[in-house]
Amino acid sequence: MATKNVRSIEEQVEDWCKTQLRSIKYYTKTESINSEIEEALRKAPSKSGGEGANYPDIKCFLETSDMRRIPVMIEVKGRKGDLIKCDKNGDICNLNKDKEPHYGNIAKYAVNGAVHYAHAILNNTESYKEVVAIGVNGYDTSIGRIYEMGVYYVSKENLFVPKKVGEYTDLSFLLPEYVNGFIKDIDKLFLTDSEIELKKIELEDDIERRLKVINQKMHDEDYGQKIDVGQRVQLITGLVMAGLGVPGKVSPLSVSDLRGDQGEKNNDGQVIMNKISDYLSEKQLPRQKIEMIEEVLRVVFIHSKLQEPKDGESALHTIYADVR
Repeated sequence: MATKNVRSIEEQVEDWCKTQLRSIKYYTKTESINSEIEEALRKAPSKSGGEGANYPDIKCFLETSDMRRIPVMIEVKGRKGDLIKCDKNGDICNLNKDKEPHYGNIAKYAVNGAVHYAHAILNNTESYKEVVAIGVNGYDTSIGRIYEMGVYYVSKENLFVPKKVGEYTDLSFLLPEYVNGFIKDIDKLFLTDSEIELKKIELEDDIERRLKVINQKMHDEDYGQKIDVGQRVQLITGLVMAGLGVPGKVSPLSVSDLRGDQGEKNNDGQVIMNKISDYLSEKQLPRQKIEMIEEVLRVVFIHSKLQEPKDGESALHTIYADVR
C-alpha cells in the first residue's frame, strides 16, 4: 500500500509527546505561548506559503537557573517517511534550487516544519536569538509502533543554520532534571569554517536577488509611485542604517515601528530619519558631514510622499518589510 494512502496516526503521536511533557508547562496548537512569539508566527508565511498563521503542534520553553529561556517548537507527523527531508549534503531542505522557500517540504515533513517555525521566531522577534526545533513522527509496523524524532538548534549566532543536537528516542531531555545537560550540548554547536563560507555566499546571493526584486518593484511603481534610480540607492542606504540601530543605545528599526502615523514629527519618514540620525551620531562624524547626509536622505524619506499612508500603510513600511 502506498505510504500516502496509509492513515496518519498524528493525533496519537501528539498525545505521546504531551504525555512525556505533562510535568512541565507546554502550549498546544491553539494556545498562545506569548504575544511576541505568536505575532512572529502570524507575520511569517504559513507552512504552505500563504498568509495564514503558523500553528506549531506543541510549544514550550527551556528554562535554566540563569534565566535563559529558549523557545521550543515541536511539529508532529504520523506516517512513515514524514520525519525529515534533507538535501544531498544532509542539510534541512527548506529552500528550492532558486533559494525560495520549499513549502512542499515545510508542510510535509516534521523537522522541516519545526525549523520553519524557528526561523519565523528569529526573523520576527527582538527577544529571541535561539530556538530548539523538534520534529516527531510515528507510524505502525507489523512489530509495533515506531517513534522517531529530529532535534535541531537554530540561532542567529549560527546564521540561522539548523544544527543537529543528537539522537533522541523521547522528549525527556526537555524536562527540568535534564535541561542543563541538553543546554551544554547545544552550546557546543558551532558552524565550521566551510559552513560559514557557504552561508556567506548564500547570504550574498540572497541579498543580490532581493535587491533586484526591490529595484524592479521601484521601477514598476509597485510601491505606489515610480522611484528614480538615484533615489533608490539613497532609500536602501537609509533603511539599512536605520535597521542597524545603535548597540546598547537605540534599538534597530522594526517594521512595527512604521505605523502609518501622519503627524509632522511621527510619520514613518520621520521615524526612519530619527533612527538614521542616531546611527550617524554614534559614528562620531563631523557635524557638517552628518547634516549633509541627513539633508540628502530627507529628500527620500520626508519629501517624496513615500511616508504617506495608503489604507493605513505607507510605501516606506512596505519597502522596509521587503528589505528586511
